[in-house]
Amino acid sequence: MADDSILDIPPATVKLAGASQPLTVEMTFNTPTTVNYKLWFRLKDADWQELASGSFPDSISQAGGHFTIPKVTDGTQFDSVFTFTGKIATPIDGSVLFIQGEFPLSGGTVPMKGQISSSHVTSGSLKAVFNA
Repeated sequence: MADDSILDIPPATVKLAGASQPLTVEMTFNTPTTVNYKLWFRLKDADWQELASGSFPDSISQAGGHFTIPKVTDGTQFDSVFTFTGKIATPIDGSVLFIQGEFPLSGGTVPMKGQISSSHVTSGSLKAVFNA
């Protein structure tokens, strides 16, 4: 039996529009659950750095945030943890979008779909690698 408390988010390989340019991470959630998140990034051959952490309360049916990595290069990595808390079987509907300039990057739209588990908590991790 599969663990219903784990949200399956496939890893992303994202093509950069240009190296050494800022990258925006846009999160959108349209779900009546509490969402906690923690985001990190790592430039190639560098240490991990925290990008953001926080939460959106369950009283908000649509929430989101924008965070910027000042400079990304070939081989930059992204990692995150999302925890959704709410009533059992509540749908989870969210996405992460990676943007450079004004446009989403190729491979840079990652949906998060599922439902709250029988333990009232469901979590998942999104990992991404950026290539030139």
